[in-house]
Amino acid sequence: MNEYQLYPWIDPDTVKHKFYHKTVKLKVQDTIPAVQLIVDGNPKEGETVHISCMVVHTCISSPPTLSFGDTSGDVQNNQTDLGQGYWRTESTISFPARASDQGRAVGCWVRHPGRQVAPTWVEVSVHYAPRSVHVSAENSTTLLGESVTLECRSDANPSSSTFLWYLQRDGSVRTLTAREDSITVTDLLHGQNSFYCMAQNVLGMANSSSPFIITVEYKPSISPESSCVIQGHALRCWCKVRSLPSASVEWTVDGTDAHAALSHVEMFSVRQNHTLSGELLFNKTVQHRTVTCRAFNGHGQQEHALLIKAPPQNVSISQRPLRVLEGQSLTLSCSSHAFPEVLSYSWYQVYQDREVQLSEGSDRLHLQVVGRHMGPYRCSARNEIGQSRSPSTLVCVDFAPVISPASSCTLENEQVRCECVVESYPLAAVTWTAPGVQTNRMVSMELSGSLKSTLTGHMWNGHDHLITCHAANKYGQISLQLTHKGSSDTSTSSLAAAGCGAAALVLLIAAILYCTQRRYGPRLKKSSPKNSNVALQVSACIRV
Repeated sequence: MNEYQLYPWIDPDTVKHKFYHKTVKLKVQDTIPAVQLIVDGNPKEGETVHISCMVVHTCISSPPTLSFGDTSGDVQNNQTDLGQGYWRTESTISFPARASDQGRAVGCWVRHPGRQVAPTWVEVSVHYAPRSVHVSAENSTTLLGESVTLECRSDANPSSSTFLWYLQRDGSVRTLTAREDSITVTDLLHGQNSFYCMAQNVLGMANSSSPFIITVEYKPSISPESSCVIQGHALRCWCKVRSLPSASVEWTVDGTDAHAALSHVEMFSVRQNHTLSGELLFNKTVQHRTVTCRAFNGHGQQEHALLIKAPPQNVSISQRPLRVLEGQSLTLSCSSHAFPEVLSYSWYQVYQDREVQLSEGSDRLHLQVVGRHMGPYRCSARNEIGQSRSPSTLVCVDFAPVISPASSCTLENEQVRCECVVESYPLAAVTWTAPGVQTNRMVSMELSGSLKSTLTGHMWNGHDHLITCHAANKYGQISLQLTHKGSSDTSTSSLAAAGCGAAALVLLIAAILYCTQRRYGPRLKKSSPKNSNVALQVSACIRV
């Protein structure tokens, strides 16, 4: 019927009222009018999205139907008269805007009577604040000294425009100066470096919920805290290593494999702490021990000679001044070889059945000499590894000779035997005056520490029976005279002191028996059948 010309006929039953000259041309289109699909504005998350689908038609009695497919929401339909035989059919769907709707395609299907047309599509744009913020990089592992480029990614509409970066390391968090979405980091440290970022747009901001961890690998580094401890013959060493990946460790003792230098060897590692323990196969001083720890991984190695710690060694007591007289003062010093250094000292006075700790806590003990025998004394030194003690030591006091009143002579059948017991320091020289006596002389040491000089011989009749013992050292001399008047008489004695020097007393630093054995040499004998004057000098106290 397209292009048909029609004219009106008012009264078709008659031939009247005909208007042949008045025609109307009918124009029929075979195309479907275009569909309009419009989203109302730019909704924000939580607001309502309105999408309108509109089509123009000319058949009000059978208008087209509109639908939105599987899109759910409230739908409103409306018909609008546009005039000149045109109408507009409009359908509007409404639903809450969600961030997940961003970029969603919504279609509108138009069905005309007797015909089906393809849908028209529109993309929904929903504005929302950043979410799903996270840090990304090409690699999560790098080497010490290298750089890493990081990106802060987020889901946001409009896109995030402002960024903040955070670095967490060793338990602390610091804010970086960068404000871009991509940064290059060069100051990475050993181990793990955790990065966070914050993304912001005009609607809000959000932080990354989990860190992006950059693991920095590096060659082994041995801590200066690594050390060894020797107690007796037991050796125990610790080698503390920082490395990534974990290092393997080799041990050498005095330049050889640990198994060759030690017995009962144990080696074990807990994380980065490596331990060696064993028994020394032979005895050496600590100073001559060299223990080396070698740590290595795929990035390199390091060797470290470990410091050897031990309880104080060679603890001893020294005396100043070396020679002292009774009434003077002296100082005892406690010395040792120790690493680590000595932390405290203790002093003890030794008795036969017990030790008494003195109040002095330093390495020096000050004493006032009040007698010939003082002590014995002992000191101990303690460091962080353990404690060691010195031998018991006597204080040696210088004094002039003293002849014991127990010194005596006996005479039987013209055979005389005299004993002269002398105490002194330094040791006295002992001589005899024995006219008319053919003598043998012998010198020995008593357990008490005294010097005993013995004279034996034949006494001729008609001679004076006076026998005299003389003792002298640098501080003085003394004589004891013994008289014999018969074969069974026991001598009577008188003591005469020839004071030639000052008599003084010294402090003893060890047990009396110990000092006795150290002060004097082995038993000495000397005979002289002809000389009437015999002198013997024996060294006394061994000075520290």
